[in-house]
Amino acid sequence: MKLSRYNLIRNINEKTMLFNTKKCLLAEMDENSLGLMTKLEQGIENFEISDVESEILLIMKDNGVVVENTVDEIQELKMEHLSAKYSIDFLDLTIAPTLDCNFGCPYCYQTCEQVLMTDEIQENIVKLGRV
Repeated sequence: MKLSRYNLIRNINEKTMLFNTKKCLLAEMDENSLGLMTKLEQGIENFEISDVESEILLIMKDNGVVVENTVDEIQELKMEHLSAKYSIDFLDLTIAPTLDCNFGCPYCYQTCEQVLMTDEIQENIVKLGRV
């Protein structure tokens, strides 16, 4: 077992807080948890762990604070990204009701045509949302 590379530990208002950026987990760390994390950093195989530490280890593993030694977290993240990118489970739309620039910079050399989205396109977008 090893600590996740996505853990951040900070002292805030006299409390030690752990934030896992991958799982968006925030937890207050007690002495047992901090002691276990120290053992993990030094190689947990070299230490005996108590029943309390064993329970904490399971909770940490369930929440992504601790991962198996064989886990490549960067590769996992890449796979999650690609899976979401090519998923057909959801549709993202960028809707541009107008292509007219709203800055109106006096030095701009581009001419802007006022092209607006037609009522038909608006209605079709609304229908798509109802599917």
